[in-house]
Amino acid sequence: MATVRVGIAIGERELVASWRGRGAGRIGDRAWNIALADGPSRDALACGVSQLRQELGNPGHVVASLAILPPLARIRRIELPRMSDEDRRLAVSRSAERYFLGLGDCVLCAIEPLGPGTRSVAPFLAAGVSVGLIANVSAVMMEIGWTIDRIVPAHSAWLSLALARWPSLRRGDASVVVKGSAETTVLQLKGGSLAMARRVRPCDPISTSASGDEPPIRCQVISQDADEPAAAVAAHYVGRTRRLELVPEAERQVRTLRERRVVRRLVAAAAACMVFAAGAYRWSLARQLESVSSGRAVLRVRVARAMGARDSLAELVRTASAIANLDASAPRWSAVLSRIAITLPTDALIDVFRGDADSVSMQGQATNAAAVFGALRGAAGVTSVRSNAPIRQELVAGHEASERWMLTLRVAHGDAARDHE
Repeated sequence: MATVRVGIAIGERELVASWRGRGAGRIGDRAWNIALADGPSRDALACGVSQLRQELGNPGHVVASLAILPPLARIRRIELPRMSDEDRRLAVSRSAERYFLGLGDCVLCAIEPLGPGTRSVAPFLAAGVSVGLIANVSAVMMEIGWTIDRIVPAHSAWLSLALARWPSLRRGDASVVVKGSAETTVLQLKGGSLAMARRVRPCDPISTSASGDEPPIRCQVISQDADEPAAAVAAHYVGRTRRLELVPEAERQVRTLRERRVVRRLVAAAAACMVFAAGAYRWSLARQLESVSSGRAVLRVRVARAMGARDSLAELVRTASAIANLDASAPRWSAVLSRIAITLPTDALIDVFRGDADSVSMQGQATNAAAVFGALRGAAGVTSVRSNAPIRQELVAGHEASERWMLTLRVAHGDAARDHE
């Protein structure tokens, strides 16, 4: 038979169910008010679920999603030192009377992180429901053969409705006011996530400002009226969320065992895939090695010829490079001689000229030795002029007096060659 999914909201004095009618494509809601002073007992829940089963007729397999209404479910923002989520849940469960007043000592908790926090403290939301209530609901569902899919606080279902109806709440800060029969709940949202839940009595005014100096933030209201009661909304939307899911210890152990079986199967499948991949890789590698060996045998002769040609070419390149370096570094004495000849005064004579690397030693005579020194200092390619001996005057009968000089020049062959060209 077909599976019927039913959403059920459980409160202090009511039990509301929502399901989709088979074939008609409609939503059917039914509420039962249970007059109990201390909350729903096992007998009251059994009576209500029995009436719901009669309403469904012959449903076959039923999967129920449960939403626990306030004040049976409480949500608090808690800050604890950094630890794992499981350790946080256990820490809150062991100190339930400290965080959840009125729920008793045995509380089933669920947590949801709220961001990075600080280096030493991390904030999170904690939801708590009495373990006795969860045990009663589980026992009643087991007796009639129904399966429990999830148990969440009604706040999560209301948040799903708000985000589906007002998509703008997913951005920035906002508030959602839920007006219930027993109390009014204000859900404070940050970026579409639940940040805090506040309880307000129906007669008290509701403030939607973060503080007195800040402007009001966006606020939407889920009204408590005949068309849209808060409990009916929770019953209808509980199947769409698993936020702050309350998992009994027995179900947690079952899920842990199931996850371990899945992990073992995945590990076995991964190992088999690795073995198969290793075999396929080895086979492919052997084929590639055979192909490479045959290719190398064909190319060996060509490679030997190419390597010989490469060595010959490399030797030619080295020889040409050496010749080019020698040519570039060889002194350009013709350019130096021509620059000196052009620069010397017309009456100057050179008796001795000796060149070595970048130095030139000269001896000669001229009517004015100082003019020779001045002319050579301005010659292109000459970097320095230094006298090697004192200037001596020589008198010859019938001729003008002449001055004998000896000097050394420091020359730059490259500059002299460029200027000569």
